[in-house]
Amino acid sequence: MYLLRLPNSVYYTRIATPLPLRERGYPKELKFSLLTRERKVAYLRNIEQVQLLHALFDKAKATALSYAEFKAELADTINQLRQNYRSQPETTTSAPKLSGTTVVKTASSRSSVGKEELNHFIKSKQLEMLPSKPFNNSSSAVMIF
Repeated sequence: MYLLRLPNSVYYTRIATPLPLRERGYPKELKFSLLTRERKVAYLRNIEQVQLLHALFDKAKATALSYAEFKAELADTINQLRQNYRSQPETTTSAPKLSGTTVVKTASSRSSVGKEELNHFIKSKQLEMLPSKPFNNSSSAVMIF
């Protein structure tokens, strides 16, 4: 299943036909317009159309529908969905509302390094015979963080 946007900015559902149906003369894939240019609305409509298509694929496999019968039934059900799309503004959806409770995470306080610890660190590195230049800048760099 794919959510596809064509160059005219209209979103489409594209879904591959199951192999058993392809062997009976069905096309490799089906593509239907979602009648919107908004991704959020297209995503929600895509879910509805894919559920419908899977149900019709299962019915076609179980009852051995010919492609002509499948196509007629598919057109009817897609048109019913599209009637619902036309009755709804593009910005409203039938998606469930989220609860109003949210979890707020507080930023943990960073442990600051004191001057005493910094001086101890610099002395330990000087004992390791490292060049002294990086240590001159390290105290100012640590204070920034």
